Amino acid sequence: MDRIIENQLNSFCKKFGIPDKTSIAEKFEHFANYIYFLNCLPDALKNK
Repeated sequence: MDRIIENQLNSFCKKFGIPDKTSIAEKFEHFANYIYFLNCLPDALKNK
């Protein structure tokens, strides 16, 4: 995995409390969904 994406993924997991034991694939799926919805609904996550 690219170092930049890996750092962003790790920051995302820390911010949202995703456990370390979670697989990389599942972490990335959560991260990708977050990015998708952030772009579709920017106001929904404004205060998070």
